[in-house]
Amino acid sequence: MKLALSTADTIVKLMLRNADTFINLEVYSYFTTFISILSLSRNRYSYYRKSAAFRNGIDTHHIYFNTKRPLQEVYAQVMLLLQVEAIEQTSKFPFLIADEDKQKVNEFFRNNNVERFVIINSNASDLMPERKWLVENWLTTIEYLLKETPFTVLLSGSSAEKAGVEEQFSEVLYKHADRVKNVAGDFGLAAYTFLLRHAEFMISNDSGPLHLAFSQKTKCISLWGPTDPAHLALKSKNNYELYKEVYCSPCLHHADKPPCKGNNICMKNITSAEVIEKIQLLQNS
Repeated sequence: MKLALSTADTIVKLMLRNADTFINLEVYSYFTTFISILSLSRNRYSYYRKSAAFRNGIDTHHIYFNTKRPLQEVYAQVMLLLQVEAIEQTSKFPFLIADEDKQKVNEFFRNNNVERFVIINSNASDLMPERKWLVENWLTTIEYLLKETPFTVLLSGSSAEKAGVEEQFSEVLYKHADRVKNVAGDFGLAAYTFLLRHAEFMISNDSGPLHLAFSQKTKCISLWGPTDPAHLALKSKNNYELYKEVYCSPCLHHADKPPCKGNNICMKNITSAEVIEKIQLLQNS
């Protein structure tokens, strides 16, 4: 019901504003095309690939979605079509963070005696759960961090994922309550962004929080399989990617359904030892 009401409200506002141009950056979902049409915009730019061929005749301008090129370059093609000079991102994306959000994070630091910390995101949306790494590998990595580093470990996720994080990591959360915290759903977007800015580094599979960390220049160890880091990762000396390109990888870019049907060998092939090696490199960098 929330989605229906907010969608109707958005469409009415778009019609009233009489937008000249609608830029649709989504290529894997049909929903945004529906919004684009009903906006009544004269120029409708969208990306296309084989599975998005239905957009032929619907949108006015098509841009080839090349999964072999970095995503920043793919999105820059819109700017070229609109004859706008692309801006190179050389600094943190300037999110506006209210004082109350900063205060909430700082209070969390004080109340939990958190000084230096690492963020671990073990979650992926329901759109592609095959991006998840094995829980036992996460546990081995957390045990290393607790034994060999001074860092507090913050387990992140959305509010809907909080119970799952609690269940999967219950033992380590109980045994090391002073140094392992489940913060899934505890911070809004702005506060979470502020949290990322203060993290020593993040360890995550391909996910929204990972890309938010990229935007804040947070050091990252990222785990890939169903998606391709050459296409989606931010290249930086402070970012380490682990990717085992098995035959069916990266399936998300080419198949509507993963061929493995959940048996994500591409992620299972990544070992905790490899992640620990990257942690050591980050510590020494």
